[in-house]
Amino acid sequence: MISKDPGMREINLDDLTQYSPWPARLLGLENWGIPTRDTTKTEQEYNRDHYARCLRYFSEAVQKPTPEDVRRFQYEIEGFSSLDSTVCVSSGDRLYLTRLSSALGDINRIMTQTMSAAIAEASTVIELGSGYGYFLWMLSQHFPDKAWRGGDYSMNAVRLSRQLFGNRTDIRVVQMDFYEPETYKFIQECASPIVVFTARSIEQLPESACVFNALGECSRKVGDVFHFEPVYELYSDTLLGLMRRRYTQVNDYNRDLLSQLRSRPSIRIVEVKEDVVGIPPLNPMCVIHWRFVQ
Repeated sequence: MISKDPGMREINLDDLTQYSPWPARLLGLENWGIPTRDTTKTEQEYNRDHYARCLRYFSEAVQKPTPEDVRRFQYEIEGFSSLDSTVCVSSGDRLYLTRLSSALGDINRIMTQTMSAAIAEASTVIELGSGYGYFLWMLSQHFPDKAWRGGDYSMNAVRLSRQLFGNRTDIRVVQMDFYEPETYKFIQECASPIVVFTARSIEQLPESACVFNALGECSRKVGDVFHFEPVYELYSDTLLGLMRRRYTQVNDYNRDLLSQLRSRPSIRIVEVKEDVVGIPPLNPMCVIHWRFVQ
């Protein structure tokens, strides 16, 4: 559930066009090129552009930026003037206007509360598709006695993490490729029990089998796994649900996360929560918690 920011107000689906270009794009009223979401796309969009700009921002700053400063800069790259910008978000099938800072705070709170019991029992917490490690850092503020490890495709994200956390031994991000099984080997080197999570990174994989195949090789060390991801299979047949499906299709985002998990006898799903918070509302974050059957 999203928090009730004092300035928050609910809006109707008809009003979404005032706050998002996507209804017009999905109806073909605005030009929108459908991408192919592969490693070439990831290299260009994230490594050469997004994280290259974040690394340059950090390197050129007179006063060393904090992880929160870098996160704020990330959203400036995406077109937000500040964290006080008004954004449209979703919770379930309801749409709200709220401050960006409030919505991002909800994500942090939901992730922390969802994983707190599992992290308390873990030795290592690993994020796959971690970027420079913002969520690892955020969670480490609540659980300072854990080892925090991340893997990300972008070498510029890895370089940024080294500069941000260079003096800390508890946080480390290495380069990995979701599609390359060899790059998951750093998991085997971590102390168990291990908690693994993803946050809007599997959405970048049109098909997710590679993730579960690779994690299966580490099943004896991995305990709880959490996904904070949009889940295509959970979208309803309402107008909003159909718009979410089409949004996923035209962006070539993941469409098989839940079905992959359900199809594997070695995996037991513990909990599924639909549309916990949506930023943007056509691409809402759901929560899936699962474990390997030992």
